[in-house]
Amino acid sequence: MRSSNAAVTLFFSWQWEVSGTCPSDIPIPPENFTVVIAADVDLSLMADLLKAVALEKPDVVVLNGDIGYNDCNPSAPQLFMNMVDDALGKSLPLFLTKGNHDEYGDNWDRRSGYSELLQARWKQAQNLADFNCQGKWGVNQTCKRQGVAMNFATHGCESCGPAPGCCGSDGWLYACPPERITCNDQCQAGPGFHTNALQNFKGLWRMCFWHKNMHNLQVGGKVDETGYEPYEECLRAGAMIFTGHEHSYERTRSLTSMSKQTVDPEWNSADKLRVKEGTSFVVVGSLGGFNRRPQQRCLPTQYPYGCKGEWAKILSGSHQETTGLGATAVVMRFHVDGNPCKATGNHSYTKSPGRLEPLGHGNRSTATATGTGGTTTDELPGSNIVEAENSSLTSSATGKASAADASHCVAHFLGLLFVFLSLSHHGPS
Repeated sequence: MRSSNAAVTLFFSWQWEVSGTCPSDIPIPPENFTVVIAADVDLSLMADLLKAVALEKPDVVVLNGDIGYNDCNPSAPQLFMNMVDDALGKSLPLFLTKGNHDEYGDNWDRRSGYSELLQARWKQAQNLADFNCQGKWGVNQTCKRQGVAMNFATHGCESCGPAPGCCGSDGWLYACPPERITCNDQCQAGPGFHTNALQNFKGLWRMCFWHKNMHNLQVGGKVDETGYEPYEECLRAGAMIFTGHEHSYERTRSLTSMSKQTVDPEWNSADKLRVKEGTSFVVVGSLGGFNRRPQQRCLPTQYPYGCKGEWAKILSGSHQETTGLGATAVVMRFHVDGNPCKATGNHSYTKSPGRLEPLGHGNRSTATATGTGGTTTDELPGSNIVEAENSSLTSSATGKASAADASHCVAHFLGLLFVFLSLSHHGPS
């Protein structure tokens, strides 16, 4: 693996853990199990992003759709895979979901397309059995690596194959007449996929990935494309939801209904999120460096936002913070500091050349830890240098907590999945 000149700079960080004694009867991830997620990445930025990702020493990398935007370039999948091999080596586990720019130019299913090259990579690495994967690559695939479950799905597909005559002279695929587009259940996950995949999972950590959105679960101009049922299935399972497609970053509060965007009445904070079976949140993580789009819905562009109060943070082309920004990624680590029920995460952007430079928020946030013996609330001072790996919030069975510089969260495991995320809505998150 080559060394990289690119660096990853923190945009926001969070941390969560199970308070009290970690359950001993659930599967746990390997120590420092790291998942890095990106979407809507311009192919011209891909190499720098992947080299920056390599510095995070990931166990899994997820590209959540629209891999490069070279719709009509048949060599794009191989160019992408060459970049992956160069930055990450030939055996690091890579997962892809199918974006619209990956499928209707026929770069997904054709010979030497993304799907075939991805399968060849896994076959060569000979480590797929470690993830117990089932289903079709990027379409209705579920993988479980000890205590982490990951669903990779396509919802709202646009084509099962090539769309003849739709490529422009500049190599871009334009909107095609309906008669040229075919889509069926072989191209996307069907009803019940997420429920069936997660219903018997005993682990604590669950994630759902797909590319497209519903209009009310993004803040740009995207129309309804997926239906609400995939969101509701993951919510009922207590799974974090990651989408892309809109070329902006937005995060909801804790929601008890995705179709109605109902904020959890028992946990309506913008700074802290709760996830359990029946409550979840959505991250539209598609600041991949390609065509950053402005915020069109739920104005104003600064907190507190409009609509139903469901949005906790929005970062788009309307925000000065995104000017000159490289591709971004979300980095999640599970089983940290020797605690199998503790995890950390950060949202980062690539900076080249340079080194790993954490970016502080310079504000104050509040972390609330609830243990079996009571509640302790600490105000956490902001810092110009925030290192997610060094920040901590430790909650014991007595409910006492201690905190360092960053936003945090605490989770309880009391028969169901509970995750309390604490994120500052003042800094970019």
